[in-house]
Amino acid sequence: VEDIMSHQFTPLTRSKRRKDARLLVLEGRTQHIHHRHIEHVGDFLNKGDLLVVNDAATLPSSFLGTHLPSGRQIELRLASNLGTTPDDVSEWLAVVFGEGDWHMKTEDRPAPPHCRAGEKLHFGDGLIGTLMMVSTQSPRLVSVRFRAKDGELWRALYKHGKPIQYSYHEEPLEVWDQQTIFSGPPIAVEPPSSGFHLRWEWLLSLRQKGVQIAPISHATGLSTTGDEDLDKRLPFPERSYIPKSTAVTIKRTKETGRHVFALGTGVTRALESAVLPDLSGVTSGAFVSRVKLHPDFPRFIVDGLFTGLHDAGSSHIELLNSFVSTSLLEQGYQQAQQLGYYGHEYGDTCLITA
Repeated sequence: VEDIMSHQFTPLTRSKRRKDARLLVLEGRTQHIHHRHIEHVGDFLNKGDLLVVNDAATLPSSFLGTHLPSGRQIELRLASNLGTTPDDVSEWLAVVFGEGDWHMKTEDRPAPPHCRAGEKLHFGDGLIGTLMMVSTQSPRLVSVRFRAKDGELWRALYKHGKPIQYSYHEEPLEVWDQQTIFSGPPIAVEPPSSGFHLRWEWLLSLRQKGVQIAPISHATGLSTTGDEDLDKRLPFPERSYIPKSTAVTIKRTKETGRHVFALGTGVTRALESAVLPDLSGVTSGAFVSRVKLHPDFPRFIVDGLFTGLHDAGSSHIELLNSFVSTSLLEQGYQQAQQLGYYGHEYGDTCLITA
């Protein structure tokens, strides 16, 4: 796919929630391509269809600190929660960089200082990290255990952490820039950005049309590490939780021949990770999403996917190819690029149906 597709979308440099966001629609069955605006999202969902959304809020997951043995500055970006429960935020799989911050392209960030398990990272008054593991694959990939003064770990994470952001942004992001209208439990490290442009009035119009809407909680993980080999491993395992009511609704929707739409790639992975043995629906409760979708992956639950527009070579492209052919994706993306669609998390939106 990388060899065929060469598009690059212009990112929005500000975290603007646009009423006029555009919607690219790719229909796999008919091979049709449509260009609409996000307010017309209801034109492509029918009575009885189900839209599954992610209600995860986004943690501040970037921490500037000091590698105590060397005295050098580092940045730590959380990648995946290794705690025993979603509320346990003491241990994380993370990516560590050398000097610098988000103003520098991720792939240009210098390597971190030489790190060993057992060494300490200091992130300001009251927050210390202990390196539990340094990967043999890349010195950037570590696991870290946090300790906070007086046990106030949640408070310390919000005090010292900043949103993960990238060099195409024009100004620093705030925590509220990364939340959606669904935001609930703070378990994501990067935002479930497919929901950024949805508005309550549009959701109400969907409900009035007879479209069902149900939540899951999915801990959206890190989107890039800046290390090409590490990026091939993405996404790392991500925590998910499916309420029993959502599982029941999904089963009923499939049994009646209606369609299940996922709001975001994370929701797609979570639902396909939770398929029941008889393929009739999904299990409820907490689990870890480990599925990596690709062109030959047999999807059983998700019929359509809302997602952002991604550059060629990104890990998202293979996932999209599990819904539609490379040729249709290439044609649609080329048209979108020519029409000036914006990419990345605050950009325009795409609906892909199998």
